[in-house]
Amino acid sequence: MKIILHIFEKDVRHHWPEILVCLVVLAIFAWDQPRQWEGHAPASRILSAFLSALPFILVVAWIFLLVRVVQGESLVGDRQFWTTRPYERSKLFAAKVLTAIVFVHLPLFIVQLILLKLAFFPVLASIPGLLFVHLMLFVCLAMYAFALGSVTSSIGKAMLGVLAVFLAAIGVGSLLAIFPGLDFTSDFFSGQLGLILLVTGTVVALTQYIFRKTFLSISLAGVAVLLIAALLLLSTSSKIIENNLPLPTPQHPLPARFLFDHETTFGHEPGQKYYGNSVFLEFPFLIQDLPDNAVVQIHGVKLDLDLPTGERWSSGWKGDYDDIETGRTRSWITFDVKRSIFDPIRNRNVKARVSFAVNVYRVENSSALSFQGDKLHFADGSRCTIDVSGMKVKCFSSLKEPSGFVIYTDLPNSDCQPAVPEETREPWASLPATYTSFHEDSGPDLSFSPIRQFQLTFSRRHVYEDLKAAVPVCPNTRLLVATTKFQYTTRAEIDLGDVKLANYLPTYPRKIVPPIDRRSHEPSSTLSFNLLPRPLLEMRRRLNP
Repeated sequence: MKIILHIFEKDVRHHWPEILVCLVVLAIFAWDQPRQWEGHAPASRILSAFLSALPFILVVAWIFLLVRVVQGESLVGDRQFWTTRPYERSKLFAAKVLTAIVFVHLPLFIVQLILLKLAFFPVLASIPGLLFVHLMLFVCLAMYAFALGSVTSSIGKAMLGVLAVFLAAIGVGSLLAIFPGLDFTSDFFSGQLGLILLVTGTVVALTQYIFRKTFLSISLAGVAVLLIAALLLLSTSSKIIENNLPLPTPQHPLPARFLFDHETTFGHEPGQKYYGNSVFLEFPFLIQDLPDNAVVQIHGVKLDLDLPTGERWSSGWKGDYDDIETGRTRSWITFDVKRSIFDPIRNRNVKARVSFAVNVYRVENSSALSFQGDKLHFADGSRCTIDVSGMKVKCFSSLKEPSGFVIYTDLPNSDCQPAVPEETREPWASLPATYTSFHEDSGPDLSFSPIRQFQLTFSRRHVYEDLKAAVPVCPNTRLLVATTKFQYTTRAEIDLGDVKLANYLPTYPRKIVPPIDRRSHEPSSTLSFNLLPRPLLEMRRRLNP
């Protein structure tokens, strides 16, 4: 222990300027947080940019400090002074960890406790979550800084190491340009990719401190990069996709009937032109028999075409999101098609098949809430207030956002109308305004500030259910809040038959044929209607005579 404290004291004497810079930047960060909660913008644009960059500056300052501290007893080469001292590498490593704890984690921990107190969130109850945050920060920040410092002998070489990391990241990221479907399929290995990123810094740093084999340590980092690239490429294989997006089974059925609506198309005027290298096609589907206690998220889509030339074309899996609550009757699936494919066949019949991936959630534990004036309080302690614009709700919570939930409300109504006059917009569908969050509870968010800020923006669909618009929120608005729990993932494969692609190219302004009548709503057994508070149901009847 004496050796550890001796090395620690020496590091403090040698690196007090770096330590002071870290503490000053952290103090500015803490001072600026209440301003961000209030939403006040700095008078100077330069000051605003500086304050916005504070988290990044903190990370750079901490990494610089820890790299300098590690390089004080360099592990690269054989001519370091410390090798003539009675230092054990385990104690040397422990001294560096002590420096990280005392000058990175302890000051940040104190700042976080102060911010919790200032924001009127429970301090003692938040300590376990804060300790988890600091454990993750130590693994993801300090250990990577130790790894970088342990395989380089100077700041200049450390900068080259940072450049190598950026080049590796660009190389892996370039796979997205070569395989566009990776932005969707990479989620299949999110756990494995996260584990690799989590342990690589620790493995490299410990290997270097135990064996002092620089080439071996750097090789382990290279292996991690290759593993990430291999997993990304593997995720695009058809077997992996089929395993992660299984077809429906009796135990995990498709939660609703999705029927292609052959009768609904887009109307076009003669001479209309379209620009750009791609077009966006929208295919309408009817939704039937969705259970009352289910919410469905379409999160990936694929279009396959049999071209007149006998060739087959596939869009590949792409991320595309649509949240389907009880009461929805339509969903419009969107695809991006290159003009080089679309133009030659736009007015010819082609056989088409649509596949989409579906996450199924069960809706449970619903409760009615109301704004008290412009304030709203959730059961988990989260607090919200209506923004001055009236179009969003600013919310604050301790350590993490609330886990999956859906909120229903009857907006707009006679007391809370949008700024656009009624006669200039399409009528609303017979659906409530909603806000849906499928954020899963995975522990505290990895953030320097313990106060999580998030927004609720309620939107309501128009009568065709193809578009939705944000609606205003007014004081004393009543809500129905229900939690959602993930059940399973499945996929639907629907044969569209012979279709003319031009019929599904949206026009601007949009013209859907045949026109869809605005039907009146009668109370049903669905969650989204019957569990709404009685005043909201009465308001709905007045909105839909």
